[in-house]
Amino acid sequence: MKKTILLAVISIALSTGCSKKSTPDCEANKYGTVTVTFGNAASKHAVTIGPNNRVIFLAAGVVNDTFHLPEGNIPMGFYSTDNMNNPVNSETHTIPVTSCSENTFTILF
Repeated sequence: MKKTILLAVISIALSTGCSKKSTPDCEANKYGTVTVTFGNAASKHAVTIGPNNRVIFLAAGVVNDTFHLPEGNIPMGFYSTDNMNNPVNSETHTIPVTSCSENTFTILF
């Protein structure tokens, strides 16, 4: 009888322990992703993010990158740059980011 009760208690504990659903990190921390692919691997590129224009430079040969961004309408600029990191070509977007959203852009230059 004691073994039956013990087995029942263990079964209930295991079934409730395994049924917990964890919250995805992107939902818990309220971010989405933006992936950009550049068409010209020979060029260096730069990306500006947000209203303060945080700048990220990408070396020649880097053709894609993924950014984790907070929720909101996020302005982003995509640039090919010369050897002095001056913009040559540019394209801008305002991206609506929500929790766990995945946005993808292909930039021709």
